[in-house]
Amino acid sequence: PLFSARKVVVINGLANVWKQTGKGCVSKSDADELTAYLADLPSSLLLIITTMESEDDRRDKSRTALYKAIAASGTVYDFTALARGDLVKFARKRFRSAGKDVPAHLIERLIDQSGYDNKDIAYSLFDLENDIRKIVFHAGLAEVTAEDIDLPVDEYMLTDVWSGETFE
Repeated sequence: PLFSARKVVVINGLANVWKQTGKGCVSKSDADELTAYLADLPSSLLLIITTMESEDDRRDKSRTALYKAIAASGTVYDFTALARGDLVKFARKRFRSAGKDVPAHLIERLIDQSGYDNKDIAYSLFDLENDIRKIVFHAGLAEVTAEDIDLPVDEYMLTDVWSGETFE
């Protein structure tokens, strides 16, 4: 940013950075060069690296020298989709912060109907949090019911754009 004390550099979409070999991987010499650079990163630089990775890559990345260098130089944030258990905890925490103690089966119902797991639609944690707010406002002072859960979620038409089918 202009007139900022730090310079921001973004390396966007670094493919297969965690794999040692294979199609589309960062070469060993490039990985070694980046690892060496990270060891002497200026404090005036904020380096952001985004990657496209598979589930296997996520499992193996902590074993690579490049990952260790990145973690030693700064902070690693993983922006992958939440696992089901973490998603339940996320929803429960949001409901409780709004003063609602929602039974587990209703939270599961919300997650099942939300579309969070559907890769064909762009439904994020932000959308889920907004749906939780709608549910809380709809319930008012009463307990949250299945009807409250169904109301905001019905707005989403879950569509598979490739098949032309619409799911509700």
